[in-house]
Amino acid sequence: MNSTTSASPNENLDFLRSLEGKFKGKVTFQDTELSAYSKEDLNESIMENSLIYDSHFLKEEFHGKERNGQKALLGTGFIGFNDKAAEFEGFWIDNRSQKMNFDNGHKEGNALIMEWESEEPNMGKLKHSRSTTVVDNNHHTIDFFQENTKAGRVKTLSMEFERQLSH
Repeated sequence: MNSTTSASPNENLDFLRSLEGKFKGKVTFQDTELSAYSKEDLNESIMENSLIYDSHFLKEEFHGKERNGQKALLGTGFIGFNDKAAEFEGFWIDNRSQKMNFDNGHKEGNALIMEWESEEPNMGKLKHSRSTTVVDNNHHTIDFFQENTKAGRVKTLSMEFERQLSH
């Protein structure tokens, strides 16, 4: 695609557009050895999502809250729809690790399912997925799952986001 050509708007970009805005997060943790975060890490959070580069990509900025002397979780992600591959692609980085998580996915109704794999110390190879579901114009949820041969597929946490209206 040359610089003067832009992708035509489609339902995949419309889905990303529905996630644009500033959202307050509430987190429910599952008690599992696979969970990478403690209950205090994310429960008071803000997610700021903005469309960038002619609205082709969603940039996610996650801001957790510092608690009990532990620094806040800060993360940034990007999601876009690759027309040639006919799938969503994304990556995530945060201040809790030194690796970049690359994921791929697809829409199922009002949900975006993204999947990736990682190698974790003492756990071996893990398959991860997250399901971002648009509930309505002001609410969406994100559910995270991990899977390995020892524990099978386990939900690690659920996040509920409510749009923060500007004043």
